Amino acid sequence: DIERYTRDGVTKQQATYAAMVESVDRALAKVRKTLDELALSDNTLIWFTSDNGGLDNGGNPTENLPLREGKGHPYEGGIRVPTIVQWSPQIPPGSISEAAVCSIDILPTVAEWADVTVPSAIAIDGVSLARHLSTGGEHELPKRDLLWHFPHYRGGIAPYSIIRSGDWK
Repeated sequence: DIERYTRDGVTKQQATYAAMVESVDRALAKVRKTLDELALSDNTLIWFTSDNGGLDNGGNPTENLPLREGKGHPYEGGIRVPTIVQWSPQIPPGSISEAAVCSIDILPTVAEWADVTVPSAIAIDGVSLARHLSTGGEHELPKRDLLWHFPHYRGGIAPYSIIRSGDWK
């Protein structure tokens, strides 16, 4: 796959990254095809997301513009990532939401859809996105602050904590 992306003006790192993205796309297509063949698509939730923004070293291998910086940084290019959730019977195909969500929301969402009660002795910080997703983003999520901590030293980035309240960070 790397050779397909190797050409003038494309670095080896960019070509390798593009090939890796294509490989993930191809693998997910195989999973979806198999689910269709086994008639399991309507009973399967696919949740695809990332932990950080794209690796952006001055546009190599990715470019996060108009967002500032990239992977590991506390700026928007390092923390805003797409989340793709597919479950045809529950989520209208093609719906888009701009709501700020976090990986802590996955557990309560899946638990609600699976009709499983999370034990009350366990503190859950996330909220269920089930109604929000099943209405194509029309059902508003509760107002809340999102908080997280990045505990790593990485490429000149020191550990940091973030509080996001509405549009403010």
